[in-house]
Amino acid sequence: MLKIKNFGNDRAVDSVTELQDALRTDYKGMHVSIVYSAKPHGMSRVVLVTVNDAGVITHTNNGTGPVNFDELDELRL
Repeated sequence: MLKIKNFGNDRAVDSVTELQDALRTDYKGMHVSIVYSAKPHGMSRVVLVTVNDAGVITHTNNGTGPVNFDELDELRL
């Protein structure tokens, strides 16, 4: 499970595809965090992202460009 957190407007999703769809439709123009349990021990990880008005999802804090959702999917439990 992945969680989108946005000041009480939080949402849980079951897949990375569902995560991307939710971000692009419901969180445009916002800065949100994605929280998930990471391999191998289940520690919570947080990814801070910005969703621009066009629905492009980028890292908020380090300016490295678009979020690699394939990597996120591989790292999560």
